[in-house]
Amino acid sequence: SGKILFANEAAATLFHAENPDTLVGKAWRNLVAEHDSGIVERRTAALERGEVGSVPLHELSFQTLDGEQILVESAGAAIVVDGQSAVMTVARDITQRKK
Repeated sequence: SGKILFANEAAATLFHAENPDTLVGKAWRNLVAEHDSGIVERRTAALERGEVGSVPLHELSFQTLDGEQILVESAGAAIVVDGQSAVMTVARDITQRKK
């Protein structure tokens, strides 16, 4: 569906959200920096089509809710939620490490 189904406190902190529920229902594509949208789309599509079960860590630029661009390491895996295929993503902020 392209929407965030679940977010934890770490995700809320990463994206400068008031709380995790603020992220639920948002289009995840809006949180990816434009210049990295192609790679994220390809990685997500491979997971959704079942071509791979997971995608390895990759450096990407994300955009927080208040517009700040951050650098992250992100990985993903195909999962099932309530009988529906979904993609679980984990991301770690590496902005400071890369300065």
